[in-house]
Amino acid sequence: MTHILVAEDSPTQAARLEAVLEGAGFGVRVAPDAERALELFRANTFDLVISDVVMPGMSGYELCRSIKAESRARNVPVILVTSLDDPMDVIRGLESGADSFLRKPYEPDDLIDRIRRIQENLHLRRTQRLSFGMEMSFLGRKFTVNSEKEQILDLLISTFEDTIRANRELQQSRQDLAEAHARIRDYAHELEDRVRERTAALSASERRYQEIARRAEQAERTLRDAVESVPGGIIICDPADSIVLTNQYIRERIPECAEVLAGSCTFEEFTRVAVAGGVYVDAVGNEEAWIAERMRIHRAAAGSTEFAQRDGGWVLATERRMSDGGIALIGVDVTPLKAAQAALIATQQQLVQAQKMEAIGNLTGGMAHDFNNLLGVIIGNADLLREGLKDQPEMSELVTDVLEAALRGAELTARLLAFARRQPLRPERVEVNKLVTDITRLLQRTLGEHIEISLNLAPDLWWTEVDPAQLESAITNLATNARDAMHKGGRLIIGTRNVRLDADYASEHVDTRPGDYVMVEVSDTGSGIPPDIVGRIFEPFFTTKEKGRGTGLGLSMVFGFIRQSGGHINVYSEPGEGTTFRLYLPRDAQEVAAAPAETAAVRTVGGGETILVVEDNAKLLATVVKQLSGLGYRLFTAEGPAAAMAIIDEGAPIDLLLSDVVMPGGMSGVDLARDAMARRPNLKVLLTSGFPETRFAEQANRKFDWPLLSKPYRKEELARAVRSSLDGGLRHDQGRHG
Repeated sequence: MTHILVAEDSPTQAARLEAVLEGAGFGVRVAPDAERALELFRANTFDLVISDVVMPGMSGYELCRSIKAESRARNVPVILVTSLDDPMDVIRGLESGADSFLRKPYEPDDLIDRIRRIQENLHLRRTQRLSFGMEMSFLGRKFTVNSEKEQILDLLISTFEDTIRANRELQQSRQDLAEAHARIRDYAHELEDRVRERTAALSASERRYQEIARRAEQAERTLRDAVESVPGGIIICDPADSIVLTNQYIRERIPECAEVLAGSCTFEEFTRVAVAGGVYVDAVGNEEAWIAERMRIHRAAAGSTEFAQRDGGWVLATERRMSDGGIALIGVDVTPLKAAQAALIATQQQLVQAQKMEAIGNLTGGMAHDFNNLLGVIIGNADLLREGLKDQPEMSELVTDVLEAALRGAELTARLLAFARRQPLRPERVEVNKLVTDITRLLQRTLGEHIEISLNLAPDLWWTEVDPAQLESAITNLATNARDAMHKGGRLIIGTRNVRLDADYASEHVDTRPGDYVMVEVSDTGSGIPPDIVGRIFEPFFTTKEKGRGTGLGLSMVFGFIRQSGGHINVYSEPGEGTTFRLYLPRDAQEVAAAPAETAAVRTVGGGETILVVEDNAKLLATVVKQLSGLGYRLFTAEGPAAAMAIIDEGAPIDLLLSDVVMPGGMSGVDLARDAMARRPNLKVLLTSGFPETRFAEQANRKFDWPLLSKPYRKEELARAVRSSLDGGLRHDQGRHG
């Protein structure tokens, strides 16, 4: 049984409500005011609350807001009973979280129908979803509304139904007035002595009729203006499923349907034209089956359906059956919500990872600090014992073993302190290119002759302020790990570059601040890191090496040093292809203060050029297609070099080849670019990869002068790189460095 709590200060109204609800089979508790209602609600379990708005003491809005604040009752529907004379009632209701309004006076059947519909809707939206609040300004005041979109739609439709009902009452009044006119004409001859009196009454009635007609016309205009201004599509169908009303949003977004909407068409005819015009891109394959399923949902007028559209957006279509048997369909553009949801999930994942690393750092740092104290006692006493046992070689050797073990432990705790960002640093202005050049001489002997070391140092590199010894240690750690990943030999590439991390990049990496950085890039051609463990490589003691080879503290020490220095570290890896670590060190403050202002932005939109996009990652390919289509480019797509060459051989007009470098099948993007340009010498090329440019230079058998866009990249960076490549001005890495 459904249990309902009623808050009504009028005994007459309360008794009427209780009788109606109990007659419908509901369990009812009545409270004479909002304070008593809130006490009953907190002490008992109710499925629905009906409250008058105006009551002594606490109002219905405050009661609704208090109920919605209860965590266990957030999904309990609240119906506010009001006259709706003031438009602020709706805003206050939305602000308090009300689920529906009931206008006084009302019929008992309308109340029961409203409760049934709310129960049905509540059942349909039981699935867990994120909610987004919004702030709005109305009549000079700001309000915060936390209602779900389904609630807002329910309120809109309920208000619409009330308006329709009022319009019908007006039509009935018109009919009654017409009948009165007829009776007056019939009685005119028989009641000549009352002509003057009746004429005066008729004049008064005529004035009232004109006023009513004027108000009705104004209400109709207001309703139509409201429907036209809704930021979403509205389609109203009569009981025969013929479309009787659409708004400007529908006519603009679906121009293919203008002709059928101009006449009398059914919703099924409208759907077929929309699908044939490619409005719904998820209507692929068997279109007839898709349309049949769409019509089944429509005729049931149940729930909501999401559609992917040809422009890359998403629409949430919600259908409700009206009291006259017709159907109201409201489509809302949820593209920003989906984008915000995806961004929020990504940010939450990064935040969880950052919090985990912070927690591990605090734990290990505290333990290392305490352990250092213990080791200090052991090392100090071991030194004393060794001095005192010089004449006892056997005992002295045992003490020496203890001392060496303790010193090894001190070294491990020093690495833990580095990860926890508690090690003492001695920062100074560093010329990174010189440091890298000097350390390379030592690395060549350390790594062995089977590892080739290449340098790609920027000539105009900025200065940075870091601890040079720790930076040398970090580069050595990364180089040693790279050697272990290249058992049969390979190539180690160390590069430097000036990088500017923007606010967009920082928003996606919670541990990063926008600004200028000196980037040190360490890349290898080894076995790569499996995707399932790449997120754990910076954790202390985590290692994939066999037992006895390494402590698992090398990368954690690098991570802690970079973070403690105010920098950022990123890793890009593909199994079987290699790994690239990028260390971002803040630019020296003196250079930042003297840096010149940025130049004006260049044109990034397309001019109708045709681009062949080659990418083996299907999701990334779909994303790039949406981005470039929105910029005004025509596109061909291929998921591999073979498919791309087939398109080129067919003679399709192509201005630019945009290709990933590392792809399965034995043919790289460099090979593809070389073969494509052999057929079309004037073809422009833009390559993308997470590995550095020098990694692929030898594959090109010449100077690597094709532009390289670093993954991952944003739409703005892709737009600039494509435009520069087409204009012939791009010769260096233009991607977002991450």
